[in-house]
Amino acid sequence: MSVPDGHFAATTSSPPKIHGNDQDLVLWAIRRLVYPDITMRLRRMIDNGRSDSVPAEFRRSRATYPVSSVSDEALNQLGYELLYLERVEDALLVFKLNVEEFPDAWNPHDSLGEAHAAHGDIESAIHNYRRSLDLNPQNTNAVVRLTELEGRLAKSKGFRNPAA
Repeated sequence: MSVPDGHFAATTSSPPKIHGNDQDLVLWAIRRLVYPDITMRLRRMIDNGRSDSVPAEFRRSRATYPVSSVSDEALNQLGYELLYLERVEDALLVFKLNVEEFPDAWNPHDSLGEAHAAHGDIESAIHNYRRSLDLNPQNTNAVVRLTELEGRLAKSKGFRNPAA
């Protein structure tokens, strides 16, 4: 049986005690019914060719969902899933939305830098890694990636390292 997001179905084969006496599991199940997983909804929209609707849907959900359900981590997870599948354009859309919605969080900038690098846009990648490092000076990933990307950019522009 297929049940749409936000709906609950009980069948004759449903056990009488779905979660026993575990109140935390009952509360979790209720929350999932009232607030279906936003990343799954956004992913379905992207998969169905409705990427242009993703920002509005995320913002609508952010206005009505609990804060923990629409975090920068949720968007990051979706972006990396798409990046892993080599759907770089879709990953860029999600990571850009993440930076727009959470401009003061360092990790969305770091992730957008990674997507730009995967897309071959070295200058945008560098810009985002620098912003991430400004927000979190302990971000060692940004330091490593900046060193690598700045070297690649210098090499592509014909600069030589005088120490070499």
